[in-house]
Amino acid sequence: MKQTYKMEYGVKKHEKLQEIANKEKEASQKYFNVYLTDPDSSLVGLIDYFEFDGNEAYPVEIKSGNLPPDGLDNPHKLQVAAQALLIEKNFDFLVKKVRIFYTKHHELVEYPIDIEDKLKVLKIVEEIETLIDREKIPEPTKHQGKCVDCECKSYCLRA
Repeated sequence: MKQTYKMEYGVKKHEKLQEIANKEKEASQKYFNVYLTDPDSSLVGLIDYFEFDGNEAYPVEIKSGNLPPDGLDNPHKLQVAAQALLIEKNFDFLVKKVRIFYTKHHELVEYPIDIEDKLKVLKIVEEIETLIDREKIPEPTKHQGKCVDCECKSYCLRA
């Protein structure tokens, strides 16, 4: 797949953040670009990085966009909730928090994560599997600006 300019930007940003993180003198260990799978839940993910402090592990997602508005379903939180499930399955840790670093705002946001968040992810995975089984293409997003550099553009209903 050809990389979009956003993907190229993300690679550069990740490399820079990894350099900075490697220089920090924190007690936690950081694991970058970790590819995890869970065949039981059909989840697959490339985690930007996750930290482990000896007691607790949590994923950290790096986002170049804006912070989502409060009160709405937060797709960024759902993404790291899915990553939390992958960490739990692959490393046998209970993940109770997730973090998202918004590069545009230089802000690290921490979210508590609970069983309801994890069950919501599994419900969404089930809905996606149903779409695939029925060979139904989902409706395009209402936010057309997201389509400009989307990786799915070549086969989307909007294309």
